[in-house]
Amino acid sequence: MLALVPESQASAVQRAGRAGRTAPGKCFRLYPESEFLKLAPTTPPELARTDLSMPLLQLKALGVSNLAKFDWLPPPPPSAMVVRALDYLAALGAIDEHGRLTPDLGEQLAEMPTDPSIAKIVSVAVLPRFCSALKLIFVIRSAHRVRKVQLRQRNPFNIGHDVRV
Repeated sequence: MLALVPESQASAVQRAGRAGRTAPGKCFRLYPESEFLKLAPTTPPELARTDLSMPLLQLKALGVSNLAKFDWLPPPPPSAMVVRALDYLAALGAIDEHGRLTPDLGEQLAEMPTDPSIAKIVSVAVLPRFCSALKLIFVIRSAHRVRKVQLRQRNPFNIGHDVRV
């Protein structure tokens, strides 16, 4: 799934540079120049735009206890994003009040190769009282991963063309 991200002036100029690179082409911006001038000059780094809960959970599982002193690639993520991700992991029960992985749930969530919220749903769903819901969760989750579904149905009136839904 694609996430919508506000465009920067640098991205817009780069995209315009691609038009006509291999063949004659033009770039049309669907906004006036006044709106272009309001755009941010550059796009913030990916690390400053993404959810850090899964990477922080993985770092905790690898034994990194002090995330404030972790040697991030420059530039490091904003501290507010790190705090927000840690609060989220605490709300899920993956870390305790001291920022350590919880022995049962936290370690289990860190082993699952998915978003911590989905991992928590799956780990709770395997409890005996929720087993019937586990199949439904997997169906819903897999449906979110399907990009395009095409159903071909023969025309019932035999007109000679297929209908695509």
